[in-house]
Amino acid sequence: MIASCFLCGQVCEPDPSRVAAAQVCPDCSGRSIGQWALALEGLQDQAKILDAQIEECKRRIRLALPGAGTKVVVEGWQFDWRQTNRDSFDTKRFSREHPDLVAKYTASKPVESLHVTRAKEAP
Repeated sequence: MIASCFLCGQVCEPDPSRVAAAQVCPDCSGRSIGQWALALEGLQDQAKILDAQIEECKRRIRLALPGAGTKVVVEGWQFDWRQTNRDSFDTKRFSREHPDLVAKYTASKPVESLHVTRAKEAP
């Protein structure tokens, strides 16, 4: 199987511990933390663009369909557009009205979080 580095596009030996879309070549493996942050920023920008394009495709498909609640097959594609109500639990209200139960049933677990932002330059 041939893989290519998602950063530079160079063909590299596939790493079985990584999915094909997340392969990194040896040249890119040695990048600095700043270079990785820059790559992350670029990928996040691309993801925002892709998300917007995905939503636009969905919007245009909805415009072409007869309406919600329809299920049709067109040009070899099946479209099933549904509108439903989603129930959600009002955590804030429950916390205000039953703080004793919230304290009793709240459990903590370790969670990882990584936020990468550009540092503000000194004046």
